[in-house]
Amino acid sequence: MQFSNLKSLLCLYLVFSFHLTHIDKVNIINYNISQDINDLYNFQFLAKALQFSGAQEGRRGDLYKKGLDDAVRATADFAVLEYYLAKFRPHEADKAVQNALAALPPKVDEEVLIDGRDHKPATPPALADKLIGMLHFGRSGTGFLHSLLDSHPEVSTLPSIYLRGFFNAGVWNKISADGWRRLPERFADEFAVLFDANSPRSTPGMIGENSFLFGRKKGMTTVGEDRNESLSLDRDQFCAEALRLMENFTNVDPALFLLVIHAAFEKVLGTKTKKHTVFYHIHNPDDFSKLNFLRYAPNARLIMMVREPVQSCESWVRHDFKYNDYNKVIHRIISMLFAIDQIAFRIRDSVGVRLEDLKTKPEATLRSLRTWMGVEDSPTLYQMTAQGKKWWGDPSSPDYDTNKAMDPFDRASIQRSVGNVFSEQDQFVLGTLFYPFSVRFGYREPDPVAFEKDLKEIRPLLDELLDFEKVMSERSKIDPDQFKRSGNCLLLHAGLVDRWDVLNEFKNYPHLLPPLKITVD
Repeated sequence: MQFSNLKSLLCLYLVFSFHLTHIDKVNIINYNISQDINDLYNFQFLAKALQFSGAQEGRRGDLYKKGLDDAVRATADFAVLEYYLAKFRPHEADKAVQNALAALPPKVDEEVLIDGRDHKPATPPALADKLIGMLHFGRSGTGFLHSLLDSHPEVSTLPSIYLRGFFNAGVWNKISADGWRRLPERFADEFAVLFDANSPRSTPGMIGENSFLFGRKKGMTTVGEDRNESLSLDRDQFCAEALRLMENFTNVDPALFLLVIHAAFEKVLGTKTKKHTVFYHIHNPDDFSKLNFLRYAPNARLIMMVREPVQSCESWVRHDFKYNDYNKVIHRIISMLFAIDQIAFRIRDSVGVRLEDLKTKPEATLRSLRTWMGVEDSPTLYQMTAQGKKWWGDPSSPDYDTNKAMDPFDRASIQRSVGNVFSEQDQFVLGTLFYPFSVRFGYREPDPVAFEKDLKEIRPLLDELLDFEKVMSERSKIDPDQFKRSGNCLLLHAGLVDRWDVLNEFKNYPHLLPPLKITVD
């Protein structure tokens, strides 16, 4: 992607803000405008905040387009920006999705020619023919489910979320820059933690995400029965096997190479079974990465692990709330509010798996899940492993214990009380906005009359600081009125109001994620 126009776009927006909105100038500048891709994301958030502020004052919502020439509007950056803004009303985002997909770099330009052979085999080697991607929903147990699917005789999966940024902007161009023969080596450089869990090198992920010593943070350096092993993979063998697989094709693109990565990984591990399904823990992709994945994997199916939404949300923001990182808190809340009916679930076969079901009725849940996935039963489905070795859990979990292994089906996480971050009123607001999802997934009984009453009751609350915001404002020694004018605060409340508007119109979210149907014997 190109970012040459973003500085001028940001400057244009700052000019708009001085006379078109009441947003505090200092707080706009505090978005930490940096460079390249960070600019794109800061601009997206600022655009939404200003769009919301303008709507409150009765102005047009598309002022961000003013002064942009046709060349700028034709860029992938602009298409992804339009997609980002459209996501706040996902049931109306079809056109924005189509435009964003069409604006991404042409796939033909990303194909890498495989040369140097006079003859290609009539039948290339068999790679996995099914791909399932997994997304998270706050802290909903994605690592837990991943660890149960690890080592399944029909499922190929890499440890942790190392490859979450594989489809990020610029990653493919970087690893394929020297042609197909250097592709495995450059991949191994970019994702070094896959070959040595102790590697300090960061891997591509979400913007601003710190993945230094990522393997240690994810518990991949203390695996095995005695907790004294660290995951690793022979890099040279991997590269040699990846080359051997690729030379049977005429060209390679990101989709094919993803399958090659998994096949080479299994070969180096000495896997004897046929792994026809790749389980790709994409986790929390940014907009470009998700769109890029969807276009390169047209037949992929999606799983989202879910958990009672307010509990999951509080668990996800608790650390950032403790350290008063308002920016991270609000983006996590927005992410969850708009995850449940995202457009990806309409264009791909998708299913939601409740953490509560996995914990309380694992046999029935896993039976239903493997039927949906198209794989057979296996004793490995009841063991937490990573790369075949015992995994002791995620060190960032409150339930992690350095002295004993986590019980896979312990219920502490789903029984945790809420209230350390969100007051009763905050829970009421968020619970109302999550109501259709909670009903659909069995977290509460349907009560449409009470729901409509609650909707009316929370609307004025969305124009004021929530209780957790008041706490963070006080800690920061920022006047509440000034806090309300900050770009981050406007962004959060823009999301809250957008969710409310859809519920007020439909009394539901169109195209909600469907839950996994569980049959109990």
